Amino acid sequence: MKISIVAVNSVNGLISRDSDYDVDWSSPDDRKFFKKITTSAGVVIFGRRTFETIGKPLPKRLNVILTRTPEKFHSTENLLFTNDEPEILISKIGRLGFKHIVIGGGREIYTLFLKNKLVTDIYLSIEPIILKGKVTMLNVEELNNDIRLELEELLKLSKNTLVVHYTIPENRVRELFSP
Repeated sequence: MKISIVAVNSVNGLISRDSDYDVDWSSPDDRKFFKKITTSAGVVIFGRRTFETIGKPLPKRLNVILTRTPEKFHSTENLLFTNDEPEILISKIGRLGFKHIVIGGGREIYTLFLKNKLVTDIYLSIEPIILKGKVTMLNVEELNNDIRLELEELLKLSKNTLVVHYTIPENRVRELFSP
């Protein structure tokens, strides 16, 4: 099982100006990359606030929304609201036949999966903008330890947009999914 964080950052390390998680500043190239990787995976996990910012389920993908109150929402064929713990959730998704899960945001969800060592890859788009804002990708105070990454590849999406792909060798995904 591959579990990837896919995020876009400004040059100064922000994912949003404020807690609305609006990413109106990302490039068409980044949005195209996000669509390609999430469509290929077939499943994407969002936090409720990030999902509400998007406003609707992404087509041709299972959209899993982590929320403390799933009973307040209506799940459909490609939209699942849940408060499952990350390990339980990825097991359920794996049993549905998915081999790749994308964590699409936001900050709380990225931190939760990294804290639980349930991330194998990070795809970090870097956009050429310095944002006036305050929302960083992670709440590092919640992490248990430093997390070492290995550079897998560097992709140039356009003249100005890069994607840095890291792998995380120390994760629990193999132990959860080995026979």
